[in-house]
Amino acid sequence: METTPGATALPFATREVNMLHELHKSMLLNNIIGKNRNDILSQLPQCKIFHFAGHGFTDNQDPSKSHLLLEDDSKVDTLEVGKLLSLNLRQSQPFLAYLSACGTGQIKNKTFLDERIHLISGFRLAGFRLVIGALWEQNDLLADDDLMQAPWKTVILMSLPANISKRFVYEPLNFPGQSIRVVTLYQGSFSDPIRISLAEIQLVPNYFQRHHGLFQYEALSYVWGSEHNPKDAVMPDRSSISITNNLDIALRHLRYTAEDRQLWVDSLCINQKDEEEKSSQIPLMGSIYRLANRVLAWLGPEENESRHALETIAHVGRQVEINWSTTSIRPARGTSEVGWAELAMTAPFNDQELHSICSLFQRPWFERIWVRQEIILPTVALVKCGSTEVDWDLFRKGAYVMFRQPSDIWHIWKRNIAFVQSLRLVESLCRMRPGFLGYRDLRTDIRGTKSKDPRDMIYGVSSLLCGPDQGLGIQADYSKSVSEVYTDVVQRIIIQRRSLRILDTCELCSKVLDIPSWVPDWSSSLKQLNMPWGTWSACGWISAKVNFPQDPFLGKRVLRVAGIRASRIANVRCAQTGNYDTEVSHNRMIKLIRHFKPSGDLDAPYKGGGTIIEAYARVFVGLGFAHDFDPPDRYWPEFDRTVQDVRTIWMTDGNYDELRKVSMHPSEAFFRVFTSNIVGRCIFSTVDGLIGLTPLGAISNDLVCVIFGGRHPVILREYATSSASDAMYQVVGVCYVPGLMMGEIIHGSFPSFCRPINKFGHSLSTPAIENTHVALLDTRRNELKTDPSAILMEMGIRCERYQRHPHILEVTQEALQEANIAIEYFNLF
Repeated sequence: METTPGATALPFATREVNMLHELHKSMLLNNIIGKNRNDILSQLPQCKIFHFAGHGFTDNQDPSKSHLLLEDDSKVDTLEVGKLLSLNLRQSQPFLAYLSACGTGQIKNKTFLDERIHLISGFRLAGFRLVIGALWEQNDLLADDDLMQAPWKTVILMSLPANISKRFVYEPLNFPGQSIRVVTLYQGSFSDPIRISLAEIQLVPNYFQRHHGLFQYEALSYVWGSEHNPKDAVMPDRSSISITNNLDIALRHLRYTAEDRQLWVDSLCINQKDEEEKSSQIPLMGSIYRLANRVLAWLGPEENESRHALETIAHVGRQVEINWSTTSIRPARGTSEVGWAELAMTAPFNDQELHSICSLFQRPWFERIWVRQEIILPTVALVKCGSTEVDWDLFRKGAYVMFRQPSDIWHIWKRNIAFVQSLRLVESLCRMRPGFLGYRDLRTDIRGTKSKDPRDMIYGVSSLLCGPDQGLGIQADYSKSVSEVYTDVVQRIIIQRRSLRILDTCELCSKVLDIPSWVPDWSSSLKQLNMPWGTWSACGWISAKVNFPQDPFLGKRVLRVAGIRASRIANVRCAQTGNYDTEVSHNRMIKLIRHFKPSGDLDAPYKGGGTIIEAYARVFVGLGFAHDFDPPDRYWPEFDRTVQDVRTIWMTDGNYDELRKVSMHPSEAFFRVFTSNIVGRCIFSTVDGLIGLTPLGAISNDLVCVIFGGRHPVILREYATSSASDAMYQVVGVCYVPGLMMGEIIHGSFPSFCRPINKFGHSLSTPAIENTHVALLDTRRNELKTDPSAILMEMGIRCERYQRHPHILEVTQEALQEANIAIEYFNLF
């Protein structure tokens, strides 16, 4: 109150208020100016801080009538102690009353000294937790100087946000399945407190919005980080939301100094404590990132020369064009650095540049499962690290081309296990595109990724799934346990497709969750590097015969499957290769191959066809040979050459350099495929002379079975129960066994003039079998057979029904019995 009728002017009062206005603004406090009594009395119940700069009056005869002097239409008005006491402000718990007025605590009449009723005590009794006032007369200039200069007053004021703030309470969304919240990040300097607000918007776009880009929010892709020592983001009503330190740093780097910014941030825009809301919002995340004006991929603050690393990667990206469907690379128009596209660059970086790039690739952002759909789905995306940002398309091309260069580009970094894993994560992310993922191969495609909630290994990639897997109808439901979520996915696949190919990524040795062994543990990485891959089907493509018994075993769901017991494991020899990130030398592989050499005649007949050494050659390569493809794929070794390579290694004792001097030295293709094929696996032999390749963890006495609906033989471990007919089994993993891979246990071996092939190139136009491009080649007529039911009929197995899409091939139990096939039922848990 600079001027009050009948009192001296206080020219410094306005200056004092202006100073406080700026101070309060920096503290995120809203200033409300009230001049008359009615105005002030109406605001007091909602205020947290009351600051008065003006005249005070002490009534020495009746202290309850002591008052602050106000004005009302140029007339003197008062705010009396007695009126304050009648307001009952304690319910709203106001924090501070600062009375910059004369004698607010002064009592001159000794009669009332023991009652201590004055302006200060009046505000205190009214409900203010802290009251500051003058106990003596003071002039206007002194009041201002005191406020401006006294450090203790500033300290008290600066501590107010922590004292008066309340936690923000989310209001339910009006349209949970159609609307989202968007954050407004208010302008400010880097060191200012984070100020935000939340608003609900309809996400369902109409035609105009979709084609004119009216969704102006930017979606943030980042790593939450540790929840220890959280920071606060402050809302307009002074409430606060806890945010992680990582998000606090990101928002400070993203905040503009002169304008506000609209963002979508998952931890803020979704009430993370409301499982029902999470379940309704998670399915929208694909649309949220797809419809965003652009996506900001925040890698973290600048460090380890990250600016130079980003600029280098973007520079490489400008030199190439990539067809992501085929991953073919060609030089960009006008580039002079064609070596990048020709994959012929050799060590173009110095050690400092390599260190910065390798450090960038090892940032936690690349490990987060959610970033796959967050960065792949949007039309426009930026990668931001500190203050440096580059276009995602350039980063993607540059990083992928770097990965494809000869290994010596990375020097000694290739021996760094953590870096090799990071490089594979980056490469996998770069190759990914909408429709790229499927549940069957998911464990290999997301190898090395992480999520705080294991359920998000399913929910976090839902928008990138292929059409058939999206059609399974998996919806986010955080009221379900991890086991329920994973099991639900597998049950839907088995029931809707009558297929057990999902067993391909069940690996007992890598299972960490308490889930059935017939359910892949998507929360952990496979020990084996490559997925099993055959050129045909061990069960002859016959559809699964399954049911789900109601009674669980040991608390786990049971899957009852039909199949054939092929053999039992006699002994197992493991490959000590470390994990899949370990660089393995040629000499180490030679030593390992010699470790697997069997005793006896290498050219003796093998139970599954061919000779012993030929069977080992197939086991060592496993995935296929060059002529198993149409047209032949020279990435894979030739079969005859591989048999010779194995013989050379077994019949000599030289190291790799010495073997290279032999005229028929082992081929690089053989070493390359064997190295990736053997990691995480072991070689076994059965009681009746079969050999095979299986995941780590297989032991003697495990069963080798062919299960209807599965493409590969399966290793089962038996658990005895009180009834032999009700024995229970765990899935150890699928295996590769020469003599069981082509349906031999169903119909015997194919005629010598027929062999299965993988169809690629020009043959892709021929029909697929169970979404797999394979066929049976009749070399007499040079004819491709793609009807598995007709092939079974030719081999003497009567088929009941066949449809190509979706694949169903029914063969009745009676028809199998007619063919002298002994069916068993296995209870898997």
